[in-house]
Amino acid sequence: MSARLKNQFGQYGLAIVFGLLILVWRQFEPAVLTNPWIFAMAFFYFFALPGWLLARILNFKFREPAGAMLIVMVLGASFYFLVNFLAIFSGMSLGILSKIILVFLIFLFGLAWLLDSFRPPKASPPINWREFFKIANLYFFLPLAIGLFILWWLSVKGVNLDGDPYLHLAIIRKALEGHSLASRALALTKTQLINPAYVYPVWHIFLAFLSKNLAIGPFDTWSNLIFPLTLVSFLVWYFLAKVIFGKISWAILSLSLFMIFVFYAGPGYLFSRLAVPDTLAQLILLPLGLAMALTYIFLQADKKILLVNFLLVFMLLVLHGPHYFYLVISLFFYAVVYAATFWRDREYKVILSRFLKIFLVQLAALILVGATI
Repeated sequence: MSARLKNQFGQYGLAIVFGLLILVWRQFEPAVLTNPWIFAMAFFYFFALPGWLLARILNFKFREPAGAMLIVMVLGASFYFLVNFLAIFSGMSLGILSKIILVFLIFLFGLAWLLDSFRPPKASPPINWREFFKIANLYFFLPLAIGLFILWWLSVKGVNLDGDPYLHLAIIRKALEGHSLASRALALTKTQLINPAYVYPVWHIFLAFLSKNLAIGPFDTWSNLIFPLTLVSFLVWYFLAKVIFGKISWAILSLSLFMIFVFYAGPGYLFSRLAVPDTLAQLILLPLGLAMALTYIFLQADKKILLVNFLLVFMLLVLHGPHYFYLVISLFFYAVVYAATFWRDREYKVILSRFLKIFLVQLAALILVGATI
């Protein structure tokens, strides 16, 4: 067996083994999945598996490790959001949706395996372990220490349930226990649909799907979700700082300041509410949308990165519509500042054309979602 085939068997085999482990826990000891850290692993598996398969099918190549991981997360989230989006209009039940998702995952798994089998082998650079233990890397301990403290604080204080969470938990329970995922069926009253700020309850349906397939209650899902989402927020803000400043040292400093600033308000208030669509959009999707847009404009003008931008904007629109406009306005001012101050830049026209492409992608997503309302 060739080295490439061994590597392929190893990667896909690990995905199967971890999925079987979650299945065993679900069938025989579902209480294990209510542990915050085991739940976090299961969440990342469900969230990242379709993204990992789609990244292999589309043959994504991204130089920055943090960005590569986030692209997998974006593709995975988009998979669920798009399937749930269709489930809302068809009015199917959560049970049928779960079966459809399983069929899609099996198809993606087979297609990714097939395409990987026929692609030329990739030369993986050898890992230089000495690079990890350089004195210069000691500054990584600052955000690591702050991050561990925040996670410890969340484990002590728990999820924040003031206000909005009860509304969202009610929608999740209706999706979990009802017979239809249509917006009207998930509305709290017969005369009023879900808050228009949330546009479509795709996030609520995903959390109901997660609860059903992990055999745990929606409250357990909601309570434990803050841990993996907090980790994702750290990665997102590190990546955004890396895109803006270009240096790891500045990105580490920026991430540390972000952690301190956000934790200080509350303390830990926003981290403890990350499952709420508004907070999820604010701390994860909005900065990630800005980071991916700037990546396309200034660093890697790849059509696949443009696709990622479209998917992020689509998710912002259906998750919490107002944050779409925050992203558009932020990029508009970024474009104005660039146009006014860098007009002598050699790639001035090229950069402006990339800004225009990003705005067109954002407009296309708005038209697509708007046409369905």
